[in-house]
Amino acid sequence: MYGRDPIFCVDLILDPRIREPIALNDEQEIKQKLIVSLRCAWKYAAEANSEAQLRVKAQYDKLLRNPTVTIGDRVLLRNYTGKVGSSKKFHLPWKGVFRVIEINGVRVTIISCSSPQSNPRIVHINQLKKCIEPLPYEPVCTTPRLENEELEALAEVNAEEIVDMPGFSHKNVVEPNVAVEQSSQADEILGRQGLGRYNLRRNPKQKILTIASAIARKNI
Repeated sequence: MYGRDPIFCVDLILDPRIREPIALNDEQEIKQKLIVSLRCAWKYAAEANSEAQLRVKAQYDKLLRNPTVTIGDRVLLRNYTGKVGSSKKFHLPWKGVFRVIEINGVRVTIISCSSPQSNPRIVHINQLKKCIEPLPYEPVCTTPRLENEELEALAEVNAEEIVDMPGFSHKNVVEPNVAVEQSSQADEILGRQGLGRYNLRRNPKQKILTIASAIARKNI
């Protein structure tokens, strides 16, 4: 209750910090012996549980495999999502193709290969599987936003989104491209008109060429 464990009467009775009661008669003596026995049993049970946990951990660590995922690898994300009314055996166990950009212990930062402009995500290394499929020979079509299926898969594995990551922030990607395209179009128009980018005077060579061509036509 209220974020705290409740304290029961038996906890107060078996708490070793509380002094042992003084036996004044037979009933209190029996009670004192029972409390001492329960305290010893409680202590030995806790020690046995801790030793058993260490043994189980040692056996589990023997089967633990070192992660084969490294920075730059393509990985697949475990898919826990499913469609209503369909069987689980028809669902793909893995989703999308992601690229590993950072590894911090068991926390791996990935970014979508189909949407490189999206924000990176942090997932547990157990939710990833190395992708061994060959790279496509043709350019891959990318999108500025993640697909709904990838978003659902990331939400199911409790992926943590990184908003401002150095080198992977693409907030102003479209605007510079539009500005560059407009400037290139302006340069092309000025070039057709014979005007330079930084010199607004007309090109004198073009005038000489036009005069020479006119003279040649008259001679013909």
